[in-house]
Amino acid sequence: MFFVHLGPKGPSSSLKKFSPPLVINIYSRYKYAMPTLAINTANSHTSIALLDPKGQPLGLEWESSNDEAEKLMPAIADLAKKSGYKLANINEVIVVKGPGSFTGLRVGVTVANTIAYLNKAKLYSVNTFEYLWKGAEIDGLSDGKNDGKMALLLYAGARGVYVSLSPKENFEKDVVNVNVEDLSEYLNHQNSKKPNFPKTKKFGETAKEEYGIERVFGDITADQERYLPKSTLRVTLRVGFAEIMAEFLKEGLKENKIVMPVYIKNPGITASKKQF
Repeated sequence: MFFVHLGPKGPSSSLKKFSPPLVINIYSRYKYAMPTLAINTANSHTSIALLDPKGQPLGLEWESSNDEAEKLMPAIADLAKKSGYKLANINEVIVVKGPGSFTGLRVGVTVANTIAYLNKAKLYSVNTFEYLWKGAEIDGLSDGKNDGKMALLLYAGARGVYVSLSPKENFEKDVVNVNVEDLSEYLNHQNSKKPNFPKTKKFGETAKEEYGIERVFGDITADQERYLPKSTLRVTLRVGFAEIMAEFLKEGLKENKIVMPVYIKNPGITASKKQF
């Protein structure tokens, strides 16, 4: 589930006593020639999945609490056992490489690289924006194009929010890191189909809310959610991690020799620095 409340101060502020992960058995239409391990420690909930040749992926998910170093490998071993495999049987690994918080993301990417190296397995990666936009596409929330009315929001530290307006955006070039205090006004300025909107409008000037983003989804904190425009609809993905990863594999991914984690950065957008 996405658009998860992380708590008032970010991923580490709402830590709860760890309970056994939720086990998800998805009877998928996808078939695999070899078992594939999928890992995501970039979001507020850690997710792993084993996509096996039987077409019945198993998934585990639990709330991230900065102790993935202790939980992740035992959970992967348990998942493999439930699927009738050993870790040595894994011949493909796909990992969400971020952006994400340092501790959990570092563990997840390191585990992915290590298993791929030891097993001589194929290694793939997707960034967090690609992952969430793919989920929206599968869920029917996005048609894979920018309709100018929907935005993906991602935690970028206590005072920052990544804003992605299209699944076609390049993360390094196009995704903007906005100060949370400016989030509402920033979203009100973003809509490719707003009529007669002045191109010279500067960030910080009053915008007409009815011309802004109508729907948002993603993974931010409850405190950050308070800065959204009042008229903006918050939507939640219903599709699971295993199904999203299966779709990536079906479409094909570029193989990596090694995956480098992408950590969250401080906000880079302020009212005095950006024009619209």
